[in-house]
Amino acid sequence: MHHALNQLSEVDPAWVRQWVPREWYDRYGLRAARGRLPKETGKREALALQIGADGYQLLEWVWGDERAPSPRILPALEGLRQIWLQHYYRCTVPGLEDLRWRTTDERPPAAVLMQSPYDLEARQRQETTEFEEKYALRSGVESSLSQGTRRFELRRSRYIGLARTHLQQLLNATAMHVARVMAW
Repeated sequence: MHHALNQLSEVDPAWVRQWVPREWYDRYGLRAARGRLPKETGKREALALQIGADGYQLLEWVWGDERAPSPRILPALEGLRQIWLQHYYRCTVPGLEDLRWRTTDERPPAAVLMQSPYDLEARQRQETTEFEEKYALRSGVESSLSQGTRRFELRRSRYIGLARTHLQQLLNATAMHVARVMAW
């Protein structure tokens, strides 16, 4: 909510002032932190339902008002919509209106579950060739470090002194290369 309201405020502050209730400024003015959440489970659940209702209200206002900034150009609103669909169940049948927090079993798998408004941007960035090249380099380095710590005891130096420790590192690197050539 905080991220979506901030992005809306940057694009069209007059629209936000017209539609957003005063109490939302107190509720969503600062980023949520665990320290500000109520300690009692019942109060936390009530706050989660209030936030869910506010989020759906904001989405209805934005989609229903012709003068509102287009949700299609604001990634934060699309992120809010996806997060709300994944985390809240909402029935809009007249007379049966209901809003509740989804249980873990009702949520999508972790690979597609969005926890933060920044997840959408991060997933889009992962699809670029620049990210794939950077990740390939990083994964190679991480696998080398992992192999070195597991098989060649890189965490500890057997020797005291910089020169001897350096010699151990060179010998470990050589041993890793020989092990990889033998496995190839």
